[in-house]
Amino acid sequence: MLGWGSERRKIVWTSWKKVCESREADGLGIIDLKVFSIALLGKWIWRLGTNKGGLWKDILESKYGGWRRLRDQRNNVKESFWWKDLKEV
Repeated sequence: MLGWGSERRKIVWTSWKKVCESREADGLGIIDLKVFSIALLGKWIWRLGTNKGGLWKDILESKYGGWRRLRDQRNNVKESFWWKDLKEV
């Protein structure tokens, strides 16, 4: 008999797409972290372009040049991983 453990249970394999589906759609309801991360980065880009002010925006504009510099393809050694990810999105 195939399986593992004292009860000889088998591992049930399923696709990642099925794992990420909602529970209502018979999935496991696990959030796809890659999609979630891209959505959060998009939210930051939106906030950079729409907010009028704030300390966080002033710091980013002084350090990186603001949201218009997101189109710049050149990589700077002093850029944070977060900023590089924003540029990639």
